[in-house]
Amino acid sequence: MKTIKLFTNEAIPGMVVGEDIYTFSNQLIIPKGSRLSDKMISRLKFYSIPELVIESEEEEKGPS
Repeated sequence: MKTIKLFTNEAIPGMVVGEDIYTFSNQLIIPKGSRLSDKMISRLKFYSIPELVIESEEEEKGPS
């Protein structure tokens, strides 16, 4: 599945996280594959996580 990088303030509940998200002290706060909730987005802002990788719903296109 394709992934894209977003700023935390662009995150919307229901998006699926494409990579594990860690704090600056290397503590896992949101594992890959989690579906974002309002609480998780608030946690990202609390820990000052500027960006995250989410899974894109677009289909990957193979060679033509």
